[in-house]
Amino acid sequence: MIVGEVAIRVTSLSRAANARQAGASTYQALKDGEEYLLVGVSVRCRSTKESCHVTEFDFGVRNAAGRDTPAEFTSSSSSLHVFEGGTIAPGKSMSGALIFIIRQKDRGLRLYYPRGLNFGDSAEIVLTP
Repeated sequence: MIVGEVAIRVTSLSRAANARQAGASTYQALKDGEEYLLVGVSVRCRSTKESCHVTEFDFGVRNAAGRDTPAEFTSSSSSLHVFEGGTIAPGKSMSGALIFIIRQKDRGLRLYYPRGLNFGDSAEIVLTP
């Protein structure tokens, strides 16, 4: 998907990723009926002149009922390379996993960018039927 000067590609998807996520620190523990969703992304700055600024907080996941889930704040570890985001130089890319806490019964998941107030372009990528 392309939004303005940012191109985003989903590179992997892992649902019920509780064991894989264990290597990254997160501030929120799972509750009954929840699971981790890992979405691998590659983000490229399409601009030829200016840097792009993209962080994990710019992404969200929506289920078929419209429930919005923000990406978790995490830090990389030896077992999991997370998308930490930041400033991306013109023409360069940054990649890693976004971590979301979703309900086990969630269906029709879509990754969207940007999350929050948006007065310009936005896009969604279907993750699950």
